[in-house]
Amino acid sequence: MEYTLPTPLPNLEVEHLKATFKQMIETLGFPITYMSRTDSGEDSYGHPIYSFSNQTFKAIVTNISDREYQFVEPGLLPTHYAKLFLYQVTPKIGDRISYVNIEWEVRGIIPMTINGQVIYYEVIIRRRI
Repeated sequence: MEYTLPTPLPNLEVEHLKATFKQMIETLGFPITYMSRTDSGEDSYGHPIYSFSNQTFKAIVTNISDREYQFVEPGLLPTHYAKLFLYQVTPKIGDRISYVNIEWEVRGIIPMTINGQVIYYEVIIRRRI
């Protein structure tokens, strides 16, 4: 039996998928404030100082799945974690999200790509305690 690689989707179909996902987020998403973390220097002890720039947009927020419980750190409950679906920014570990007056921190990022183009990001977030 011969194995053939799947042919890439035409660029038009990839753009259609992106547009469909964006429309889904704008329809079903909730407003969040995304705070991008930037290094601003060091304090007198050599610890990094961060500043944050805020953007507000819609994202889909869900509970983590059973498969994702492996990300739960010892001593924390699965309810301390959630998952975001977004496309508006390129997330980074350490960025923060404010959702329903609760602050969360980005702990994991899974880019969903087709033909090398990012369609959206799945972002694992942890509640800041």
